[in-house]
Amino acid sequence: SSQLPMQIALSRLLSESKPDRLFIEPTGLGHPAQLLEQLTEPHWQKTLDMRALVIVVDGSRLHDQAWVEQNLYTDQLKAAQIVVISHVDCMSDEDREAYLELKQEYQTYVRHWIEADHGIVNIQQLDMIQQPLQRKVQPLLKQQSMQANSEDVPAIKQLPYHYVETSQGYTVAGWKLPKRWQFKFYDLLDLFCAQQDWVRIKGIFNTDQGWKSFNFNPQQFNYKSVEEGIDNRIEIIYQSNQDWLLFETELLACRLNEAE
Repeated sequence: SSQLPMQIALSRLLSESKPDRLFIEPTGLGHPAQLLEQLTEPHWQKTLDMRALVIVVDGSRLHDQAWVEQNLYTDQLKAAQIVVISHVDCMSDEDREAYLELKQEYQTYVRHWIEADHGIVNIQQLDMIQQPLQRKVQPLLKQQSMQANSEDVPAIKQLPYHYVETSQGYTVAGWKLPKRWQFKFYDLLDLFCAQQDWVRIKGIFNTDQGWKSFNFNPQQFNYKSVEEGIDNRIEIIYQSNQDWLLFETELLACRLNEAE
């Protein structure tokens, strides 16, 4: 919850105990990507040899959509390179089906999936080098095109913003937009259906038909009504670069309150 106390405690532990291997398990609200960002800062690089980030998923709860669709849960899966499935012996057929869908959905992020046999995992399976995720968060491309030198656009964190990241041969392009922005549902649906050569499209939007989630894969186009989100967001996975500005322009054209 606070960077400084954690760094002080870690420095003391390393200097006094001199461990060969150190596991850090954040609290239930801990965000692994933020922790990883801290531990890969320059002043730690001579002290720590970061290994792959691991997330443990309770396989017997994979059938629970409300649980697997939590923002923290999905963010952890995106940050992890290794996913360990626990409670394998308690998984139902529904859990198994959800597990296969999960592997397909996060194939661009997760490098290894491990099913823990009665809670036991061989340490060698976890001993992998941490591969940093290449992500560039930046203003909307429309805003950048209005600037004289888009090469010097600073990284940002406030909405709205756009990002592109690469992982395991895939390119992921995403947009996060303020929740007050409202979109025309059928225009969004037409836009997503018109895309080509994508691996996955996933998003949630405040529309004139209420909040809607979209989860497209090549086999099926799913969309449904959902509870209010914390923002409007869309993420598209490709195996090649695309004309992101064109897609963003068409996406923003779907807004109802575009003049704001």
